[in-house]
Amino acid sequence: MLRVIHVAHQPAPYGIGTLLIDLLRCQKSGYRDIEVAVAFHADGPTMATYRGIGVPVHCLELSSGRDPRIFTRLRKLFRDCDIVNLHSHSPWALLAAKAARKKVVFTFHGALGLRKGRLGRLQKAYLRRLLVRYCDKVTFASASSLSKYENAVGCKGEHEGVEVFPYGLSVHEVVPTKDREVVRRELGLLGCFVVGTAARMCPIKRIDRLIDAFAMLPRENAARLLIMGDGDSAYEAMLHDRVRDHVLNSRVLLLGYRADAIDLIAALDVFVLPTGAPGETFGLALLEAMSLGIPSIVFEDGGGAVEVLGDSGFVVKNPGELCDLIIKLQADAPMRHSVGCRGRTRAELFDISHTADQFYRVYKSLVQCRPGMAGQ
Repeated sequence: MLRVIHVAHQPAPYGIGTLLIDLLRCQKSGYRDIEVAVAFHADGPTMATYRGIGVPVHCLELSSGRDPRIFTRLRKLFRDCDIVNLHSHSPWALLAAKAARKKVVFTFHGALGLRKGRLGRLQKAYLRRLLVRYCDKVTFASASSLSKYENAVGCKGEHEGVEVFPYGLSVHEVVPTKDREVVRRELGLLGCFVVGTAARMCPIKRIDRLIDAFAMLPRENAARLLIMGDGDSAYEAMLHDRVRDHVLNSRVLLLGYRADAIDLIAALDVFVLPTGAPGETFGLALLEAMSLGIPSIVFEDGGGAVEVLGDSGFVVKNPGELCDLIIKLQADAPMRHSVGCRGRTRAELFDISHTADQFYRVYKSLVQCRPGMAGQ
């Protein structure tokens, strides 16, 4: 039996949290020779969801991934496993895995958190070694994600044991709980053409580009913009100021974090992921929109999001192009339907079962155990 423990900072309702919930469910039910568990540095809003999966869930009850107590607490947990799959780059978690003499897989999700000055140089040195020396395998969700890491820490081409394969989610379980017209009525958007996005609010997401594109629309245009997500309070404040400066208060809804994001995405006419350079690692919100058959748009410097979308949607260069495309799609319902169908078909390629198979292959390459999936 192959025993794997996943380690992340916190059970969050988006990003790593979304992926890890689906991955754990798939690994628990899909393979007869894997036992999985998960450990978090701190508690979080989706802890109950993790406990409901039916795998061991450990919470260290520490507020920071830099807390040295992580080392002793995780080292004890690691005694009973074969592989440690890290989803955050806490040095203490890595040291605990190496001290316990376990195989280490580091799964990169995009955040580097690099500081300036001497501290930043130390971080880069650590991250270079994380890629080239300390981990047995390092996984990236896209070629863009790998390039982002290499360029940021200065180790281009200096690695072995790197695996690049798409992450994903349970695409067949991306199902709205409300009718789209009900959602539109609740938001006061009946009769409107609705464009939207869902993202963690931070500068790299470039939500400002989406607001700028809306400011270019003719004033008589009936389009409305939904922006879902929270995060960096300073960036959120800047977006509110931008909406006010463009006199868009009646046309742009900044909704903050929404637990019903799937219902809102399903109610859109068009989804836009405006992330800019260095781009998305992957783009789970984009994949959710594609799974729902919502025609989707990304920017050409969107990194992994461009790879996920492929030829099933639209890629634009700037807010002006986005504005023109919104007007075009607004007038062409058959095009929206056709593009949405292509997106839904492409989303199947990123089902979490494929991601789980790739992780299974990575684990098996590190530890010899009996092969086979359930049902084979």
